[in-house]
Amino acid sequence: MLALAVLITLGAIFFWLSFQRARLVLYAVVFLAPWQGLDVDVGLRITAYLAILAPLAVVTLLWVLERGALASQSTRASEYFFLFIAYAVIWSLFQLPFLPHAEVAGGELRSPRLRAVMQIPMFLLTISPALLVPHLLRQPFQLVTAARVYLWSSAVLAALGWVQLVTWYSTGWNPIPIGLVNSLLGGMGEGTREGSFEFESIFYRMNSFAGEPKNLGAALAVAMLFIQVFWDNGGPRTARTRLLWLFLAVSGLATFSTTAIYLWIIGTVALAILKLTRALRGRHGWRRALLGSAVSLTLITAGVVTVMTYSSASPEDASLIGLLHERTIGREAAIIEDFDHAVLQFLADEPMQAVLGVGMGNVHLYADPYLAPVVAVFAGGTSFVAKSGYLRTISELGILGMLLWFAWVGRQIKEATKASRLEYMQKDVSQSSTIPNAGVMMVLLFLGSGMVVSQFYFVIGACAALANVWAYPYHARIVQLKS
Repeated sequence: MLALAVLITLGAIFFWLSFQRARLVLYAVVFLAPWQGLDVDVGLRITAYLAILAPLAVVTLLWVLERGALASQSTRASEYFFLFIAYAVIWSLFQLPFLPHAEVAGGELRSPRLRAVMQIPMFLLTISPALLVPHLLRQPFQLVTAARVYLWSSAVLAALGWVQLVTWYSTGWNPIPIGLVNSLLGGMGEGTREGSFEFESIFYRMNSFAGEPKNLGAALAVAMLFIQVFWDNGGPRTARTRLLWLFLAVSGLATFSTTAIYLWIIGTVALAILKLTRALRGRHGWRRALLGSAVSLTLITAGVVTVMTYSSASPEDASLIGLLHERTIGREAAIIEDFDHAVLQFLADEPMQAVLGVGMGNVHLYADPYLAPVVAVFAGGTSFVAKSGYLRTISELGILGMLLWFAWVGRQIKEATKASRLEYMQKDVSQSSTIPNAGVMMVLLFLGSGMVVSQFYFVIGACAALANVWAYPYHARIVQLKS
């Protein structure tokens, strides 16, 4: 099968490269994080991001174990990290004998027990950047490079998206339909599909190589927020960064993604609160911070009010504002997504499952009967998970797993915050508080949407890298000199 041959070849090439240039491979992984459309379905959905991340994770883990680096850089956050992983794996394995029998579409790898087993390495792979980043990016400028790589990756995705839209509108042919790579490689699935609206006029949705339009919108929203957190922590507002932010914003709107709008609003409000809190604590610059926060909240409120008022006055309006109203505040069940609604109903009927969870990748076996009729038409009898990060964690690992997750992430951000306040960090690294503030922002984004899971674990990994400087400043300096 061509798809398997391509995955094996990619794995072999990057396994060798990981031994030679692990840091460079990590930058490639960062670049591919938003390129979710470079994927193939072989019973498991494997993206180019995961195909390259897997060999890098194996090689780095071998390197870490050989040198005993885990013990040498152990912190309280790392202890919570491994406790969370241990609980997730052990509890998911414990669930195997009790899984209900069900016919699930998508091949043998999606059968209940086999899928449950495969979800464990997939979970470890997904969370691995939290371990890889602090061991491969040990100097602050390397973290900055990784952030720039992500921003330029997002810009390239958006540029290709505009090529897609121009071609689509001018010829009627979509050069980058959803599922293009999977179809070319002969993967499982129903071929390609497109995102568009017939709203008197036809509106095409940009998706580029990010998968679905909402995936692209989420990736661009995160890139915009990275620029904003850089600005809020004293970064220069150069013409280049302003133009890049504006380009990403316009491109994000071209996806017509509800998720992108919600994520950007959540992130912007979080950053405004962080900026104001920091200014009040420092007793300086609070007037400017208050003004900036007020402006941000006012613009967001004005946008929502405009859409509500204009569209209420013209319910049949076919303009872009009317479409935005339909896609956001005028949308049925706009807050709770389709799969989330089914999962919530299942947990409401089985509250003990909310305490302990049903194991990773198993919730569809229990929540399928709760799917709304319109959703069951296309999702009934398939594997699915909750779309929001908080609900997926609770449904799979329970409230206990969620508490362990909060203990790890909260401690990691706290340690990164202490590191950012070190005198030599503030002197040698401009905007040192950018990373922990980005961590707080990404926690909220992750809880709201599972589409930013890759970006979230990379940012938490960056917090761990910064925290190592605080916990082991001498050790970190020696490592940097030897790098």
